[in-house]
Amino acid sequence: MREIYPRVPHSRDGGAADEDSTYLHLLVNWLEFDALSQLLGIDKAREVVQGKDVYEWIYGEVIKDNQELESIVNRHGLKIANEHR
Repeated sequence: MREIYPRVPHSRDGGAADEDSTYLHLLVNWLEFDALSQLLGIDKAREVVQGKDVYEWIYGEVIKDNQELESIVNRHGLKIANEHR
């Protein structure tokens, strides 16, 4: 994660409480976005996360770098299986 995002913002700039938490939330928020996409469709999922007033930078990166973050999640076996997909 540090190779992709060598610098991450503080919470006042759309990150999480600290650097480690921001890296963690990039993955956690990606999982949230993926679940919303499955439930609501990609467009509505984007609308939901873009409307949040917390972790703005993180959600922006989740949308912008969606495929790259998905690759990391899959590579490390973190993706939640969906048998209905």
